[in-house]
Amino acid sequence: MSQVNFNFQSTFQWAVFVVLIVTYSFLGCYFPKPGSHPARSPLRTEHSEKETNPSPKGSGKKTVPSKIPYGSLVFESSDKLGINPFVLAALIIPESSGRADVESPSGAIGLTQLLLPTARQHQPHVTEEELKDPRINLRIAAKHIAWLTRLVEQHFPNVGLEQKIKLIAAAWNVGWSTVYKARGIPNNDSVRHFCEKVWHYYQLYRFGKIDCHASR
Repeated sequence: MSQVNFNFQSTFQWAVFVVLIVTYSFLGCYFPKPGSHPARSPLRTEHSEKETNPSPKGSGKKTVPSKIPYGSLVFESSDKLGINPFVLAALIIPESSGRADVESPSGAIGLTQLLLPTARQHQPHVTEEELKDPRINLRIAAKHIAWLTRLVEQHFPNVGLEQKIKLIAAAWNVGWSTVYKARGIPNNDSVRHFCEKVWHYYQLYRFGKIDCHASR
């Protein structure tokens, strides 16, 4: 009888031991220690990871809309200064109709119709002939837009996108001091018409359509 009790007791102890090991292993899978890395959830697919963690900036080439005149140069000049390329692009047709060699009676030159004194604020030794080079013209124009953008953001911090673009366009057209004194877009038909044209092309290049309510 004592031998039977001993065998029963030993068997019971081993059974309890096995149950404890299995239970510990089971709990360890579902409740990992702090700092450990749980196994990948079977519900998290590779596709969902890409959506949650998109590729960082610069991982691919930017697509330049084909409708923008001198698009690659516009984006190249804008990227170097961190400005909105669609603002620079929107100036080209209203200013020069896309003609790089055009010169106005007032002396404005090239794609963005830069005046020589204005251009020399950003590139002191540039010549009139050099301003007919699209690359040089756009590079200097981008510098001027960067300067105007900082002023608009500083003095008109609460305006929406449309008004901001038009303020930059007005300052480009008649000078920052005129816009500052007027505390906005000057009440001048010619200036307002120019601002509307720039906003028109901004929408066309940025959104692919003309929608007055697209970005207010």
